Amino acid sequence: MRLAIFDDWRLGLVDAAGETIRDVTAAVPDRRDADPHGAGWWLRLCRDLPALRPALAEAARQAHARPLREVRLRAPVLNPGKIIACASNYAAHVAEMRDVVLPRHAGAPPPSWLLDFDVFLKAPSSISGPADPIVLPALAAGREIHHESELTLVIGRGGRDIGEDAALSHVLGYLIGLDITERGDGDRSRRKSHDTFTPLGPWLTTADEVGDPSRSTSSCASATPSARRCRPGTWSRRSRGSSRTRRRS
Repeated sequence: MRLAIFDDWRLGLVDAAGETIRDVTAAVPDRRDADPHGAGWWLRLCRDLPALRPALAEAARQAHARPLREVRLRAPVLNPGKIIACASNYAAHVAEMRDVVLPRHAGAPPPSWLLDFDVFLKAPSSISGPADPIVLPALAAGREIHHESELTLVIGRGGRDIGEDAALSHVLGYLIGLDITERGDGDRSRRKSHDTFTPLGPWLTTADEVGDPSRSTSSCASATPSARRCRPGTWSRRSRGSSRTRRRS
C-alpha cells in the first residue's frame, strides 16, 4: 500500500505504477481537524493501519483515479514527535569526510570518533514536500550546503527498549528523504534543521510491500550529469544491523 498526502492534506492511495492517486480521505475515522500541525488523524492512522486497511481499500475502489501530475504531493508524514537520524551511515561518505573535511587523515583509516556519532535529532519543522523548494539560509564565508539521499522509516507502533529482532515489526513503512546540511562549525542538529531541510516523499510505502529494507539502493541526482548511488555493500559497518539507520529504497 502506498499512502500519500496531497493538496489540502488529503489522504490518497497511489497505484502500483506510481501514476495515479485515489482520494480515500472519507475512510479516515475522526478526521475533523485538517490542520497539518494538529494531525491527530494521521498519528491514529499510523497506529491503527492494519485495522483500517479494508476501509481504505474499499474507498480506493470507489474513488476516481487522478493523474499524480494533477495534484500537489505533500510530505507523507505529519507532525512527528521527533526525527532521529544516524550519523556516518555510508562508508563512502566517511571516506569523503576523512579525505576532504579532515585532510590531516587523508589516506589513513578514519579516526574512531568519526564512526562514533551515534544518532542525532532534526527538527520536525524542517520537513517539506517532495516538490517543495529548498530555501537556503544566508551563509557565512567558507560554509556550504550538502545533500544526501536517505531511506526514511516511519514508526507505526511505539514502544521503548525494543529488541533488534522485533524492531522492524514496529515500522509502518518507508519513504525517500534528503538530509540537507549546512556544513561548518556549530551544533549538527541546528545546521540540519533549517526550514525545508528535510524533504520527504513522494509517498509512504508500507513495510509489507518493501520487504527487506537492506536490499534497497539509493540514487541521488542533480541538475548536473553527476549522480551518487549507494548500495547495501557500501554502508558503513556500523549502519548495517542498526534499526535506527535511515536508508533509502
